[in-house]
Amino acid sequence: MSLIDAYVEEVGLFYEGFGLPRMSGRILGYLMATQADGASFDELQNRLKASKGAISGSLTFLLGQRLVEKYMKSGDRKSYYRFSTENAFQVIDQKITAISSVRKVFEGANRINDAESSRHHQINRIVDFYRFLESEIPKLKEKWRQEKESDA
Repeated sequence: MSLIDAYVEEVGLFYEGFGLPRMSGRILGYLMATQADGASFDELQNRLKASKGAISGSLTFLLGQRLVEKYMKSGDRKSYYRFSTENAFQVIDQKITAISSVRKVFEGANRINDAESSRHHQINRIVDFYRFLESEIPKLKEKWRQEKESDA
């Protein structure tokens, strides 16, 4: 097994560990590891030895997550796909939105629970943690950006 093949499988298993489609992870792994500027649908199908349906569904998922982008080559009727380095940075913004949504779910539970109950206090601790993440992650992102700009 080549290094690329091993990496492709590793990313597939990583994705699967988070309850996501293994094939989506395999495609993402291949697009990150290949030296080419992307791959066609047929190339992905042949390289990953997968059905058209598996490739199509996984590409749809990855395009929706904005981790992969679709593009055309001049004079070629095929669609090509590549790992989106720019959008990979925006994944954290999506996670912040998800954290905010989860916090709101917990806050909803606390509107129902008696404010003096142990359950209310337990959930409130979780709400506080999610609020903390919501406020700190953007600060860390900005700090990282400033450090990288000063390195340039």
